[in-house]
This record gives sequence, C-alpha cells and structure tokens, in this order.
Amino acid sequence: MNNEGALIAFTLFSQMIIGSILVYALVYFISMDDISQLSSGFSLKTPEFLLLLGMLVALAISFLHLGRPSNAIHALNNLKTSWISREIFAVTLFSASLLMLFMARWLGAGKSWLTVSFGFSAMTGLLLLVTMVRLYMIPAVSTWNNWLTPTNFTLTALISGLAFIFVFVLVFNIEFIRLKPIVLALMVLLLFEMAHSGLLYAHLNSMEFSSGNQFLADGIFKPVTIIRMAVIGLAIVFLLFVYLQEKAEFPSTPLILSMSLIFIEMVIGRFVFFATFIRIGI
Repeated sequence: MNNEGALIAFTLFSQMIIGSILVYALVYFISMDDISQLSSGFSLKTPEFLLLLGMLVALAISFLHLGRPSNAIHALNNLKTSWISREIFAVTLFSASLLMLFMARWLGAGKSWLTVSFGFSAMTGLLLLVTMVRLYMIPAVSTWNNWLTPTNFTLTALISGLAFIFVFVLVFNIEFIRLKPIVLALMVLLLFEMAHSGLLYAHLNSMEFSSGNQFLADGIFKPVTIIRMAVIGLAIVFLLFVYLQEKAEFPSTPLILSMSLIFIEMVIGRFVFFATFIRIGI
C-alpha cells in the first residue's frame, strides 16, 4: 500500500465528519427548537460550517494518494462496477448535502426544509460510510474482508464524531446539549473499541499467510495492540472521572487528556488497519 499517511488521514477525517453529522442530526431531531441558538453562516461557531471545512480538508488529502490527480475527473466512469467510483460519488453527494445544510441554516430556512437538510446529510453520510466499507472489503485481502472492517469504520465514525461534538459544545458553551450523555456514550463505545482491538489481534494471529508482512511476521502487531488497548483504557478512566464529577463545570485536565488519548487511539487503530494489508492470489 502506497501513501498510507494520506489514506489514514482521509478515512479518519471523513469518518469523523460522518459521525459528527449523525450526532448533530440526532440533536436536531431531539431539540428542533433549540438549534436556532447555534450560530449560522461563516463562523467557526457554526457546526455545519466546521463540518463542511473538514470535508474539504478530507477531499484535499484524498488527492495526495492519487498517482495522477488530473485523472480524478474520470473517477465516476465506473459507477456500475467500481466501489472506488461509488465512494467518490458518495463523497461528492455528502459534501453537497453539507453545503445544502449550511445554506439552509444561513438563509434561515423553515423547519420543514431544515428537517430535509439534516435528514439528507445523515443519509448521505451513512451512504459514504457504506461505500468506504465495501471499498476496503477486498476478496483478495483476507485481513480486511471480514466483519471487523465495517465494525472498525463504524466505531471510528461514532467515537470521533461524538468527540468532535463534545469538544465543540464545551469550547463554545452550548447549554442546551447535555454533556454527560455524550461522555457515557463515549465510554461505552470505547469499551467496544477495546474489544474490537483484541478480537482483531486474535483473528489475524490465527490466520496463516503464504506471503510475508513485516508488521504481522516480526511481532510488531502484538505490542502495538497492547499499547492501543492501554490508551483506550486510560481514555475510559479519564472520562469516568469526568462523568462522576458533580460540579457544573467539568475538570479541564482529564477532558484534555481523554480527548487527546481518543485521537491517538484513532490514529493507531487506522495505522494498524493499513499495516495489516496482505494480498492473496492475483
């Protein structure tokens, strides 16, 4: 695999945006009338503006792993047979949906149009996630072609999306969004992430490969998995400390540490995913 750094960054960025819009849409459908309290337009306090910027960054990063970026215009030529063409189509559709949501809130659209915009953004985000999963479940890559890949991508989207919304609410002091349910959800999802990490190690360790992979063959996978699980465990401990606080304001140090550890764990997990690439057969 070439340009793994670009692939790691693109998949993490795009999945974080997907998870964030899903959480944002959920908040909207729970508290429709309260969304008007949020900023709109060209401001870093506007959620959809930040998400749109993030998606543009992800798109820019995606060009770094193309052999010839000028050929990107031909990427939609094989929608019937190619999952990479479908992913690019889904990226375009998702980006357009974020722009539509941005315009709807900026121009003060009514509740019905906002509902359509939020719903469309959530659905196109899920569509993009599905195409990303299918793209990497390659039959010739047995280390990816299993249920652990969709679980990995889904957990990444939900955890990173919740973390993004959590940081946004905290930084800009959004009062109508309760933080403790987000912290609780993050802890539960991180437990699933830890279990996934252990299952991934057990699954790949039980497989026999005719072709070599230094990451798997040289014993690097095991210590990286241990480090990853330790990072997840620490993040859960710090989040638990935050969750148990009865004060109105959460302690800043455990919050910074927990969010930093979640980011580190996401990067390690995605590095592990691409490092376990092994192609079998033609």
